[in-house]
Amino acid sequence: LKAAYLALTSLLLAGDYRRALDLALESMKYVTTTDDLLSFLYCEAEAYIRLGMNSEARQVLKKIVSIDSRYRMARERLEKLG
Repeated sequence: LKAAYLALTSLLLAGDYRRALDLALESMKYVTTTDDLLSFLYCEAEAYIRLGMNSEARQVLKKIVSIDSRYRMARERLEKLG
């Protein structure tokens, strides 16, 4: 999963948001910890935002906050999306 996360981060940085989204969704099938789940969910939300799919991003960010209300970056992104 670490390799998948690094690849996902690279795809986001390279602007390949559709592939990043696909990789995030695929990787979540294999997560075993809450921390891993939250990391991939956040990347999923970022990909949605960059693809202009704000409604989907909001849903994912709300899911993150429902799992961990202290996830500051998710709360901040959610506030920015309104």
